[in-house]
Amino acid sequence: MKGSMKVLLSALALILLLSTVATARDIYARPIVKLVKTGYTTIKFDKIDYYFSSPVSLTVTFDKIDDRFVEIEIKPVDYPTPTIAVSLWWGDFPVNSLGLEAGGDNSWTLDTETGYAEK
Repeated sequence: MKGSMKVLLSALALILLLSTVATARDIYARPIVKLVKTGYTTIKFDKIDYYFSSPVSLTVTFDKIDDRFVEIEIKPVDYPTPTIAVSLWWGDFPVNSLGLEAGGDNSWTLDTETGYAEK
């Protein structure tokens, strides 16, 4: 009986420790970098599937601002042309057309509740 109580208390302590670590990871989320290949690519970030359509390969950095907003920074792997049009959409929202410029600021704030992308 004493042995099973120790096992039960140890399991409970482990569950509490793991839930604390998971909560801290959500609160202090670090930006993640993903690769978007030429054509269509789906990237899952913070339980949302983001769909990209691009004529070139890209690196996309996702950074969670809060529960509603996500900031993305897009960088082409190489610039074949001075400007590139990239399509992005998620959920049931309409497609956002993002214009990437060589040497420009290629960051957008995404509103995950309205589907709006603001530069």
